Formats: sequence, structure tokens, C-alpha cells
Amino acid sequence: MIEQLDQGDREAAEQTILTECSPALSEMVGIVQDIDAMITQERNAAEQEVQSIVTSVIIIASVLLVMVLAAGVTIAWKTTASILSAMNEMKEAADALSVGNLEHKMNYHAKNEFGQFADRLNFSFHELKKYVDAIGETMKEFANKNFDVESGIKFRGDFEQIQTSIISFRNQTSGILRQMDLSAKQISTGSEQVSAGAQALAQGATEQASAAASQELSNQARLMKQALEEFTLVELSDDQ
Repeated sequence: MIEQLDQGDREAAEQTILTECSPALSEMVGIVQDIDAMITQERNAAEQEVQSIVTSVIIIASVLLVMVLAAGVTIAWKTTASILSAMNEMKEAADALSVGNLEHKMNYHAKNEFGQFADRLNFSFHELKKYVDAIGETMKEFANKNFDVESGIKFRGDFEQIQTSIISFRNQTSGILRQMDLSAKQISTGSEQVSAGAQALAQGATEQASAAASQELSNQARLMKQALEEFTLVELSDDQ
């Protein structure tokens, strides 16, 4: 075709184009159309696959979101329930302590701050119960006049002042009782001496009273004798 154009044979060139190039072009157009159809088909398939993937991702994300929300709600509910349970236990413990019930125990166990607080509060109840029992036992022994008793536990912190006061009270009371016992013994000895002196005095007074009575009777008898003698002499004088 190019040679024909170079030779100036334009009609032959056009005829060659119509007879040779047009079918080839038509064939190429068909190939291009086929390729375009394939590309369109592949693109549609890719778009459908992408759409399917996007839909799957959305579904999975929605499911995960629902699961996360459910897990969050469950955790929040459990946390709230745990906090409310701990608060109720602390309220009951405070009520028990306000009425002097040291036997109370918090039934709350958890590996968190509330669990640690419950453990420390139970320990405090136990320690207070020991102190009260020790003080009660000591006072009971004091009431039984046993001032040699000693507590077998060591009071801690500010409670140490109570133990110091109890020991001071015991020592002072024991000293007072010993002094009273000594004074009682001395009074008993003095009373015995006074009693002996009183008996001796009473005996001396009795002896003196007896001697005075005997002397009085002797005087009375002498006077009666003299009166009788005088009466006898008067009678004799009258008879003469």
C-alpha cells in the first residue's frame, strides 16, 4: 500500500486498504471489543467481589461492635454489682461496729481495692475483739481480787495507752490493797491489845466494886450491932 502510494497509484492503494486493511481493522476492532468486554466483565466481577468483601467487612464489624457493646455492658453490670455488693458489706460492717458487734465479718472477696479494704476491716474487727476480750478477762480477775493477772497480748497503736492504764491501775490497786491488808493487821493487833486492856480494866473495876460492897456491908453490920446493943441497954434500964 505504501509502495502504491509512492508510485502515485492512489486508487490501487485505496483498493488495497479496502480489501486488506479494513478486514484487519475490523478484526482488530472485534479483538478490542472482546478485550473491552473481558475487561468490563473482569471489572464487574472485581466490583462484585469488592462489594462482597465490603459487605462482609461491614457485617463482621457490626457483629464485633455488637459483641464489644455486649461485653462492655456485661463488664459494666458486673463491676456495678461488685461495687454495690462491696458498699452493702461496708454499710453492714459500719452498722455492726456502731452497735459494738465485733463478731461481724465482711463476706467480700476480690482481688481489688474493695477486697483489700474488706480484709483490713476484718482484721480490725478481730484485733478489737481480742482487745475487748483481754480487757474483760482482766477486769474479771480484778473483781475476783486477783491483781497478779497479766494480758497475754500486746496492744497496738493508740490502744497501747489502754494497756498502760490497766497496768498502772493494777499496780496502784495492788499497792493500796497491800497497804490496807497491813493496816488491817495492825488494827487487829491493836484491837487485841485494847480488848485485853479492857478486860483487865473490867476485872479491876469488878474487884474494886466487890471490895467496896464488902466494906459497905461490914459498916452496915457494925451499925446494926451498935443499934441493937443500945436498944438492949435501954430496955434493961426501963425494967429496973
